[in-house]
Amino acid sequence: MNQPVDYKELYITRYGGKLFEETAAEIDGILDAVEQEELRVELCDDLLYSITTGYTHYDPKREFQSIPAVKLFLSNAKKLGKNYHYLWSLYNFFQKDYSRCIEDIDIHLSLMTEQMKASDEESVSIFDESTFCNYFVEPFKNAYEGFWGQLSNLLGKYPVSQEIKEYCQVIKAFYTVEAQDEVIDELTAFVQKHPSFTSVYELLGCLYFDSKMWRNALAYFQKALVDGNKALLPIIIVYDYMAACCSSIKDYRQEEEYYRKSLEIDRDYPYLLNNLGYCLYKQRRYGEAKALFQECLDKDVDTDYAANNYVRVLIATGRNKDAKAFVKKGQFKIAKALRDKVSKLDDSNARIKKDVVMEPVEQAEAVAFEAVDFGIKRQQFSSEKLLEDELTLRLEAGMPVFGMNLHIYDHKGDFYGRQYPFEMGRLDLLCEDNNGNLYIIELKKDSGYDDAYVQTAQYLDWFEKAPISQGKKVYGIICLNSPTPELVGKVRNDPRMKLFEYQISYTEIM
Repeated sequence: MNQPVDYKELYITRYGGKLFEETAAEIDGILDAVEQEELRVELCDDLLYSITTGYTHYDPKREFQSIPAVKLFLSNAKKLGKNYHYLWSLYNFFQKDYSRCIEDIDIHLSLMTEQMKASDEESVSIFDESTFCNYFVEPFKNAYEGFWGQLSNLLGKYPVSQEIKEYCQVIKAFYTVEAQDEVIDELTAFVQKHPSFTSVYELLGCLYFDSKMWRNALAYFQKALVDGNKALLPIIIVYDYMAACCSSIKDYRQEEEYYRKSLEIDRDYPYLLNNLGYCLYKQRRYGEAKALFQECLDKDVDTDYAANNYVRVLIATGRNKDAKAFVKKGQFKIAKALRDKVSKLDDSNARIKKDVVMEPVEQAEAVAFEAVDFGIKRQQFSSEKLLEDELTLRLEAGMPVFGMNLHIYDHKGDFYGRQYPFEMGRLDLLCEDNNGNLYIIELKKDSGYDDAYVQTAQYLDWFEKAPISQGKKVYGIICLNSPTPELVGKVRNDPRMKLFEYQISYTEIM
């Protein structure tokens, strides 16, 4: 996910299935200069798409010039007239000539402004979110140190909406701020103010996915796909993320749905058939899983995984003889542990009725989804996260907490209740009881938070008036270590709140 697509695997319909390299050679042979330049611009655009789309970070140690697609882009962009300032900005970027890169962007923005003023369309900004992502976020990503600050300064010279200017600062924070809490706070504050900016939901989904907070990530990706919209990552990659989240929380039916949505887009997408088969295997739907693994083998795709999983399905359905024959044939590489297991089986082939459900004999193999590499090692969340993790595990397991049966707020179309974002910030936990009443839970690591009561009271006041609490009661819970007498007194006098103390103790046995 953090490397460009191999251009030799990317075919463009208008080139009649030809590879980019072949197309470039044909363009060089065209005698009509105007036609040649038009086609070369199209080729550079498509090469740029293949190089930059589908991931959010360039590896700073990777030399762009060593990537075949970049080399082909550079050789063709160099043949274009100097009036193609945007493509030249990318040419200079890949060549690490950053001053010329910014100069070309500046000229390009100036030309876009002139074109906007000359058009009959009424517009106050040369960019909307989608255009800005296409022009800058996807191709430049983390770029070089200072790029997003320079771009932000440039945008101040041109007719760009306030939302885009603020968005530029958000992207800068995404790539430069190391503390996870701070990045998420900045991004969530932005989407609270500008909820239509889909790409920020995608970035938040990636951040939470990277932190293994699966339900939060899933909720943000779902937000990004409202009405089928998305602005940054290809939709099939978003579905991959969502399927991986569902797998991690063991919601296999939902995982299956996202894989099937991906199939509708591209049945040949790498590892998709195998991973869908693995999802069905986990549901013990062995016949369907076997058919998908067989399709992989027939197409000669994902064979290292699919062949092993095919053997596992044969074992799970009692087809021992078939498993032995498949392994003995030696057509595919089978893991030694699996070969040893097969060698110990008898030579029978059980006849399994369709309504008989057998347990999987062992874990099948799915190709692990590779999270986006953000380039910097972000600092972990504040220490309250340890307490938050513990409570979340208990709540998601259905265990009582604070003497009550609560569950984390989870409504489709809304944010997940862990680190729930709202106008005043992010809640640690938003929970519900069986009657739908809301519980605002604030966690503090110790007693050094004099404003804990005031903060929770303000949250309660807000939620009591918000549409989310219509017809429901709202309560507050503060949990910390060693509460002060002042805090105890304040909570005691507020019937809406409860105060809990957590303790960690170590007892010597001998």
